Amino acid sequence: MDSNADVVVERAQGVVQVTFNRPSRRNALTRAMFRAVVAACTDCAASPADRALLLRGTAGHFSSGAELANDPEAPGPGREAALTYLREVAGAAEAVVALAVPTVAQVEGICFGAGLSLALSCDWVVASESARFCAVFARRGLSPDVGGSWLLARRVGVAQAKRLVFGAEELDAAEALAIGLCDELVPDAEVAPAAMARAAAWAAGPTLALGRAKAQLDHAAARTLAEAVEQEAVDQVANFATEDTREALAAFLERRPAHFEGR
Repeated sequence: MDSNADVVVERAQGVVQVTFNRPSRRNALTRAMFRAVVAACTDCAASPADRALLLRGTAGHFSSGAELANDPEAPGPGREAALTYLREVAGAAEAVVALAVPTVAQVEGICFGAGLSLALSCDWVVASESARFCAVFARRGLSPDVGGSWLLARRVGVAQAKRLVFGAEELDAAEALAIGLCDELVPDAEVAPAAMARAAAWAAGPTLALGRAKAQLDHAAARTLAEAVEQEAVDQVANFATEDTREALAAFLERRPAHFEGR
């Protein structure tokens, strides 16, 4: 681990912990940091030992959004350079959403703009009482990016997403919880252990089955009932062939807790 890196990746209890580490800039995200998120997701997907992912920031903030002033790899002039940059950084949200393991965001302090997009790309958002959320784009004369439009609308519905985007409203954690922008609200001092506990609990589960369930739920709105039922049948047959399902049945018959290994 390189504690001086802008993104620090650690592993514990089957959880890949990805920490944004630019405290002087409230963890504003550079192009290299977006790439580091993609790399962490790629490594996680390739490693059977990595069974959940946790996104978080250092020094009391999640992220203030994309770095607009101090990114050494900021796009050069011209439309094509800007398009290349925007497509590349959006890959971070796409990579988190595509992971076939549970993902958790630990949000405290500022969670703005592209930082909000990355938090919402996770399956579960644990927020501290002092967390503040904002789709800040309109304040900069911009529309959402890094998947923000899609992620916000899926989270809170189109009407609420328009309210948050058009007005660039800043929400405190309690209001964010009320509209579904986050999933769990805990005192500031408890946010790190709560987020890690959630990620570790899911990492200890039957992660192959959880990955299939995640894909089913993520695609449910785009499928007919018949298509969903067919996918469920295909996935369930695949589950029956796993060691985890055999372990679950044995544990049930032996009246003991199951021990899953993601196989």
